[in-house]
Amino acid sequence: MKRRAVIIGGGLLLLVVVLELSAIAFNLEPSPEMKRIGWATKFQWNRIVALTGNAGAQRNLGRMYYYGKGMPQSYAEAVKWSRLAADQGDARAQNILGVMYANGQGVPQSYAEVLKWFRLAADQGEQNNSERVVW
Repeated sequence: MKRRAVIIGGGLLLLVVVLELSAIAFNLEPSPEMKRIGWATKFQWNRIVALTGNAGAQRNLGRMYYYGKGMPQSYAEAVKWSRLAADQGDARAQNILGVMYANGQGVPQSYAEVLKWFRLAADQGEQNNSERVVW
């Protein structure tokens, strides 16, 4: 069943890629509906892969929930998926968690947690927000 879902997700992703490349080749701006379908397909594909434990897909899913791309925005879901990736050592997910703790988005605001996640990300070279950490 999992293999079938991956094949279907892959087929949908391939369709979106072909349509997007066609739009680029003919210098066309994708319609808002096509953009919505594209995000929804990317969401479904990332969800399938994230359920297998892939940290990159979990991080992507967290970011999609954070920004509301492909589904309604949910900070709680963004924290859930970002934490799964961060716990596997994904530096970008660790950085995202630091931002969510700093802003109190989906979690209680906690500067101790901000420092923890930014330091973990910085130790791996992630610098999006780690320069804000005062050593």
